[in-house]
Amino acid sequence: MPRLRNPYIPRFLQTLAFQTAIRCYTQTRQFADCPTILGLATADAFRYTSGRWLYNEKQRLDERYFEFNITALVEVAAKSIGRKKDDVQAIHKMAEGRSNRVFELTMRNGLHLIARLPYLSTQPKKLAIPSEVATMDLVRRHGVPVPVVRGYSGDSGNPVGAEYIIMDKVQGQNLAEVWYDLSEQERHKVLSGIVMQEAKLFGIPLPAYGSIFYERDAPDHMQSTGIEGHDGRFCIGPDLSLEHWSGMRSRLEIPQGVLMTPLQVLEFAAKKEISCMRAFEKWRYPSARVYREVTNNYKKVDPSEHLANLESFLAIAAHLVPKQKWDWVHKPVLRHPDMDPSDILIDDDCNINYGNEESENLKKPVHPSGLDEMNERGRAEALALYRRRHTHYTYMEATKELLNPHYAAMMGDKALALRKIYHHAREPWEGSNIPLKADLLAAAKGWDELTRSGLLHDATPPVCPIRFEEQEFQDTMDKLREQEKMDQAIYIYRTVIDCSLDGWVPHWAYEESKSQVAQWKKMCLEDAEDGFERRMLEKHWPFDDYDEDE
Repeated sequence: MPRLRNPYIPRFLQTLAFQTAIRCYTQTRQFADCPTILGLATADAFRYTSGRWLYNEKQRLDERYFEFNITALVEVAAKSIGRKKDDVQAIHKMAEGRSNRVFELTMRNGLHLIARLPYLSTQPKKLAIPSEVATMDLVRRHGVPVPVVRGYSGDSGNPVGAEYIIMDKVQGQNLAEVWYDLSEQERHKVLSGIVMQEAKLFGIPLPAYGSIFYERDAPDHMQSTGIEGHDGRFCIGPDLSLEHWSGMRSRLEIPQGVLMTPLQVLEFAAKKEISCMRAFEKWRYPSARVYREVTNNYKKVDPSEHLANLESFLAIAAHLVPKQKWDWVHKPVLRHPDMDPSDILIDDDCNINYGNEESENLKKPVHPSGLDEMNERGRAEALALYRRRHTHYTYMEATKELLNPHYAAMMGDKALALRKIYHHAREPWEGSNIPLKADLLAAAKGWDELTRSGLLHDATPPVCPIRFEEQEFQDTMDKLREQEKMDQAIYIYRTVIDCSLDGWVPHWAYEESKSQVAQWKKMCLEDAEDGFERRMLEKHWPFDDYDEDE
């Protein structure tokens, strides 16, 4: 077992959470002699300009850099609504995310269009755009308010030189900007409206599990099955979830077709990862550098253990599928996997798991006490947490009332444990064998309780096929708890400097954040117990550049 002292939590960190917020400053990005088209600087159009990264910035910028024909984009956008390119008055970059760059085009008559272009690194190529367009079309036909798509291309060999979607710009207030200004009654109205839209999604009859395509866009070399109705316009094709296509996975020659049963869904996730690991994986460090001590004492990790864990998952997969009594849980449904307030617009009339006991057990959160004794930052954090929990509670209450099958699936006994083990089996291996192994051992240790109760409800469960020693269970759970402590420590760091999981920070915070993490590193090195710990901190410091393939 590695030492359980966490070198990333020096003594000074106990007061770190109460530091004052980083001061803001304005950073202006200027490009000399930069040509413009309808007010859009080409340098801005091709490169990422919405923030900085504290580490591995070159890789992140390279992933997001691509050139395309701006004039051709303007022309296809105008043509999509029966106009000429001269009818476009202006174009500007509206937003940049992890996968796409978004532009807004303004027509001379005041109409606004949105053009969304995926980065060259965005996967899966030639499939993601057509599937997204078909999905938007299908749900719109079932009454879900989504933008009207005017044109699209999933082939970067077009005149624009990039894949794209052209759609109407939807008017309304961004929910993320006004959420905490709404009254409790208004928030309840919004959340109830969201659940009612989800109910429309759940009501769409689907024949299989996968992603939605137009029949004309379904890849010829991959299996698909038609969706009844709509004159044969739509079909279900391969699952385009990023976990199945990231990194080398898009090169795998494994069946990429529709999945007809829940067991096929579970098994495909693990088999895909097994194929990828056998083809490409090698000994590596955990990508989360704060895990490297507890995982294997700063040594590279053998992927064979994770392969064995995936095989164990396959051995129990059939017993993780709800039995016939709960057949409604097997129904394929459309569900937004990452609904964010910034993606929701509301009108003036408000139309349209946070890891705590209250959220997990659906208890109404209690307003935080002792606010008067807290400093300004502490009060803000306590109130923000309360509001998030209250939002979760209100959403779950609305779901219970308006979409009970969804509520039952989320809140069913052992439902969280079942979701965790599936997600850990399907996610790409990044050097840590602990999460999936801990799930498997916990399932094996509580096998009878897991399989007899809740959604599984197997009156005569078979003998658990997973075998383990008690010491192995204890060691794995100890490591898992240490990883969770690391997560808490790094969360404090990132919160103070406004830093995302991949090191992204706003422009205004970059210089101050770089200075702050350099100070933290210096203090951690001074706090190190010995030369070995100091060398390991130098080599694995979580805010320095590093080799992502190592």
